[in-house]
Amino acid sequence: MNNCIKCGAELREGAKFCNKCGAPVQTKMFCHQCGVELEPNDMFCHVCGASMKKESAQKSNINMNDFDIQNGVLVKYIGDGGDVVIPNCITQIGKEAFYGCENLTSITIPNSVTKISEWSFYCCRNLTSITIPNSVTQIGEEAFYGCENLTSITIPNSVTKIIEKAFHSCNNFTNITIPNSVTQIGEQAFENCTSLTSITIPNSVTQIGDKAFYECTSLENITLPNGITYIGQAIFFNCTSLKNIVIPNNVIIIGAVAFWGCHSLTSITIPNSVAKIGQWAFNGCTKLTSITIPNSVTEIDVGAFADCTNLTSIKIPNSVTKINARTFENCTSLESIIIPDSVTEIDKTAFDGCDKLVLPEKYNKYR
Repeated sequence: MNNCIKCGAELREGAKFCNKCGAPVQTKMFCHQCGVELEPNDMFCHVCGASMKKESAQKSNINMNDFDIQNGVLVKYIGDGGDVVIPNCITQIGKEAFYGCENLTSITIPNSVTKISEWSFYCCRNLTSITIPNSVTQIGEEAFYGCENLTSITIPNSVTKIIEKAFHSCNNFTNITIPNSVTQIGEQAFENCTSLTSITIPNSVTQIGDKAFYECTSLENITLPNGITYIGQAIFFNCTSLKNIVIPNNVIIIGAVAFWGCHSLTSITIPNSVAKIGQWAFNGCTKLTSITIPNSVTEIDVGAFADCTNLTSIKIPNSVTKINARTFENCTSLESIIIPDSVTEIDKTAFDGCDKLVLPEKYNKYR
């Protein structure tokens, strides 16, 4: 005699529905512990050894009726949510498997799973806890997008890349540690994680995508790894709580709007490796009072230091030949600037709104 997969009650011969809970009787029998398909008369699971007796089934947290499984892939979760344990027969959590499952509060993923696919937990807004085992090597694009009540997550050492938008809009993340196995952080990976205050990035990371920490408005401290050569576009855009940052010695380019609107940034160190400061890179860094531009810099792009209203002085290095449009626009506290002979061209809007600035006489034609 078989047991009901849902409640464990014994089923009558030929019954189509459970007389206790009303669940439809499955024609196939599955292990309540690991989910593997069994023969009708099996007393024990041949994979995990679990007993198929009624009392064992009732103790299990796994209800196989809640999962649509095809060839080891969890195609769709169709249960009621709450605390969910995924069965051990699953090797991959499929695309959109838990998409928009707002009643899901916690999830335990077994060691059999190697991949969490795109959009797997997209907008599971009430998910507060998740356990990801070391067996997982891939976390797909937007896998946890919009999981706004998830406060923390442990990324296992088996993961080598954090894909684009993987944790976008996880608004209650406060901190996160990235393991040494990770070499790449994708574009917008942590965008709009508005409660994130600190993050540790290991030196194994050699690439951080554009907008990776876009509008992480509570982020105060971050240590960038030594291996990166490019500070991505808008990587810290509007990170209004970021106070200081050290740019590693291997960085060659600071991308466009990289630090736009970082109102709390009081100091920044630009190393001698940097050749280009991108458009509007430090626009609106209103607490920045001074900055040293190294001799390695050959290009300071449009609006790079615009609206840095507390910047009082600046020295342009000998390596620069042109001061572009609106470079220091509305730097209302700027009083002095050293311009080397290497500079042969200054755009007429370069110092717009710099009312306190007194330029050497030979440069007055550019105002």
